[in-house]
Amino acid sequence: MRTRWLWLSLALIVAAAGAAHAQVASGSDGDVYEDEVKVVPTTVSPPVIEEDDGDFESWEEAVPEEPEPKPTPAPTTSTQETTPQEKSAAPRAGLDWSNMYLEALLVAGLIAYGVNYFTGTKKNATIASVWASVCSPIMSENFAHINNNKPDEPYIEASSNDFVLYGSGRRHCKSLTAHLSLLPRSDLLAVVSARFTPAPDTLSIFAELQPNAAAPFVFAVVPRRSEKKLRGEYEDLKHFTKVYSGDKFGLPGASGATNGLVVLAENMDIASLLLSEDIVAVLDKYQDSLQYLYITDQFVVPRAEGEEPGLPTLNKVLMVKFNIPIDHLASAKLQSLVLKMTTLLIDVAGTMSISAQARASAEKERQAFADVQYKKIQKDLMAKAYDRKTTKLREERDKAAAKGPAALAQWEEQQRKKQSSKKQGMMFRRA
Repeated sequence: MRTRWLWLSLALIVAAAGAAHAQVASGSDGDVYEDEVKVVPTTVSPPVIEEDDGDFESWEEAVPEEPEPKPTPAPTTSTQETTPQEKSAAPRAGLDWSNMYLEALLVAGLIAYGVNYFTGTKKNATIASVWASVCSPIMSENFAHINNNKPDEPYIEASSNDFVLYGSGRRHCKSLTAHLSLLPRSDLLAVVSARFTPAPDTLSIFAELQPNAAAPFVFAVVPRRSEKKLRGEYEDLKHFTKVYSGDKFGLPGASGATNGLVVLAENMDIASLLLSEDIVAVLDKYQDSLQYLYITDQFVVPRAEGEEPGLPTLNKVLMVKFNIPIDHLASAKLQSLVLKMTTLLIDVAGTMSISAQARASAEKERQAFADVQYKKIQKDLMAKAYDRKTTKLREERDKAAAKGPAALAQWEEQQRKKQSSKKQGMMFRRA
């Protein structure tokens, strides 16, 4: 995308310069220098009448006839071609640099875009290098395979502003993906837009847990201002969890306060087991940077394109998302603590056990939730089938109407017969 912008700016500059040179060429070749031609007016002297003592006839003979007016010669243009020296001496308006402000602005914009591209790319690479140097040792201690068994690569560069650390081969966890999403600083438009609508850098961690590792539960810790939004995005939070104030578990956020943290859990016992002292310390220290901490066994796996609709596939996952401060040292400390907290939560969730009664209650709730989802899917399928049927009937009616009124009347009669036969069949089955 950035390369496309560079080429587009360069094409605009070349087009503008070509238009200016074309204007100059047409102005210099089309100049015509005309020689001044002076037209001398011709005067007719009055006739001289000689005195004669003769009769009146001699007077008439003495009056000369008025001469016919001669046509005034039209000014002629010089056929001599101007010499190169004369052309260079003639004024050339196309080379007036005061009219080149548009080209100057385009060149300045291209230079600014190029400088910002290289400086922004370098800055993001520096942030990613610091992040990898802090988190890679932690990943190596907790996972057997790092970055798809490529130890020479400190991180996986998805783009100039997206960087990934991947780990697999750990107890209770299938895989863990740490995603560092930075502001696209190489894009000048994005940098200018961020001045008006700030978008912080974020660190997201997605861990897929083993299917039999964790007890069935749904749990989340979110800022109080984001609680309604998150419950709207994730239906399991809305269906299974209750809202508890953070101060009941040692977190900031007293009941009735407008800020702080809230806990979403199926019951307080599960929340108390997960929120140990180490976890609470990290959440308390970085409460302003937390977007959410979310653990569930009801995560819906996205469907592949073309897959037939049906009940969704559910996985047990752990998701964490934090905003990253601009300061490198503070950012590195936050990243290391968040990654350590995530690995600790994986162990706690994988070894946590609940009572048989709580497990039976959880299974019952999940079965009821699955029934609701199944009915919703069936309703959606019926609505789609009805839309397809009505579309087909509309197309058939339009084709019949195009053939003429007789064909349309015949088609409508066929439809009435079909409807009456369906009603008779329903009445026969009921009887």
